[in-house]
Amino acid sequence: MAPASGRPNPERGGRAELDRGPELCPLDAGGLLDASFEILRAHFLACAGTCALLWLPVRALQPYLGAHTLISPEAIEWDRVMLFLVSSSLLPVVIQTVGAGLVTTLVHGHMVGRSVGVAEALAVAGRKGAALCLVALAAGVIVATGTGTLGVMGFFCPPLFLGAGAFLLVATWRLWLAPAVLILEPSIGAARYQDRRARSPVGRGGQWIAATLEDVIASFGRSIRLTAGTFWRWLGVWVMLAVIVSFFQAPTALTDQPELRRWLLDQMAVPTGLFDLVHVLSTSLFLGVVTAFSAIVITVFYLDARIRREGLDLAMRLERLRLRAAAGRGAS
Repeated sequence: MAPASGRPNPERGGRAELDRGPELCPLDAGGLLDASFEILRAHFLACAGTCALLWLPVRALQPYLGAHTLISPEAIEWDRVMLFLVSSSLLPVVIQTVGAGLVTTLVHGHMVGRSVGVAEALAVAGRKGAALCLVALAAGVIVATGTGTLGVMGFFCPPLFLGAGAFLLVATWRLWLAPAVLILEPSIGAARYQDRRARSPVGRGGQWIAATLEDVIASFGRSIRLTAGTFWRWLGVWVMLAVIVSFFQAPTALTDQPELRRWLLDQMAVPTGLFDLVHVLSTSLFLGVVTAFSAIVITVFYLDARIRREGLDLAMRLERLRLRAAAGRGAS
């Protein structure tokens, strides 16, 4: 499958300037991270800023549905507990998945030398949002189930504890590129069903579900093929990425703790509303950086894997020439 590409569009207000792509070549782990940092620095507002705005509504619920609101000497309010679980687990997954899809589209535009607007990237992420969420859910279930099963069996056969750790690493590695594949490569399911449109809403819904499932399965298979032979380079990138993003995740994780929140309010002696406002804005920015940088690294790794296995750098140079020629004809 080839990466999706689009025609150049004229510049409009609010469009991200991503039309000065770098020359592509194979990169080692350090080079991958350096390239990712450069993309984040050059397009911080388009990537991290937009992701921070996506996080803002979720983080705005924290003062009202955070863990500190569940601490009460009275009976447990189960409706509030359910809202807390949704706001702290389900909504963040959706926001992170949509944000990653958006950033992947922007980064790919940067790499091929094509100007991609934030609105266009959001449209792509929204159109494939259900499939992206399903990929995230399925990958999480696969990794957690395999690791947990081996971990439990390790109580009876201790060497299987090592097997649990090995499964965690291998499964994470082989499925790592599935989101980028889903965003950047043509939809197999849509291509299969586009010539057989059902007449009833139920039939169209069934075709959409079948196409989505087919794309999810294909993205996993494609990720497994692309990551073959990349383990040590991936491990270096994965470990360094985990260390880097931990510095941005830590403030959110710590300040969401009820005890630390109470201590900070006592020490700072500021109104609760002002504290919550600063907390919401700052943690939204931190999480926006985490979402954007993680997606950038995965996208660059995906492109690097295709460069090494399929000579994608040559194909993309030809694509840039084609886009520039088309833009020149459009301007004349």
